[in-house]
Amino acid sequence: MKITVAAPTDLELQAILSTVKRHGAEALVCGIGPAMTAHVLTRHLAAKRTDTLLLCGLGGIYQNEPACEPLVFLAEREIFADLGRCGQGTFAPIEIPGTDIVTSFSMSERWPHAIAREILRSADFETAAMATVSCSSADIKRAMQIQDRFEVKMENMEGAAAALVAEAFKIPLFELRSASNTAGIVDKSMWCINEALALLRAEVDRFLGLLYR
Repeated sequence: MKITVAAPTDLELQAILSTVKRHGAEALVCGIGPAMTAHVLTRHLAAKRTDTLLLCGLGGIYQNEPACEPLVFLAEREIFADLGRCGQGTFAPIEIPGTDIVTSFSMSERWPHAIAREILRSADFETAAMATVSCSSADIKRAMQIQDRFEVKMENMEGAAAALVAEAFKIPLFELRSASNTAGIVDKSMWCINEALALLRAEVDRFLGLLYR
């Protein structure tokens, strides 16, 4: 099986690179945000055979109060959460009669192509729906609006774009996100980046072990 592991930044990739190489997977930085992620992944998948794509990175967890407790989630669904008309505290989706605007992606439907559901269930990875945004939440109010509207657990800036590309190439996408902060909290002294990266490394190791077994 040919597996490509992508991370949005070099910081995230370096945290897992030795693990990725030990398992024999290919690694690359896909860039920050939906546009760069779609561009880089499309070029990579068009040039090199890839059977399975694994996206790994940090993310913000939706919760009412600031907390710094690293947790890793496996994304089962991604949605473009701010694709529409955004105002001060408001959001409206774009609706064009006769045009199907796809904003939500269920990644779990293709998972059995890479790993048996029983094996994945037995590994006990906690799954979650996630929101992909072009602008990360800068306050709790905006973060809670996204959580309530889309019923999501985490916020990131790449997942739905990766899901769109994986769907186009008809390959499974797995996405592991380690919570480094509360979504909407911009004070990095309240983040736990190092702890989140360490946990991400361990879970990537465990996940690749399942894919290659």
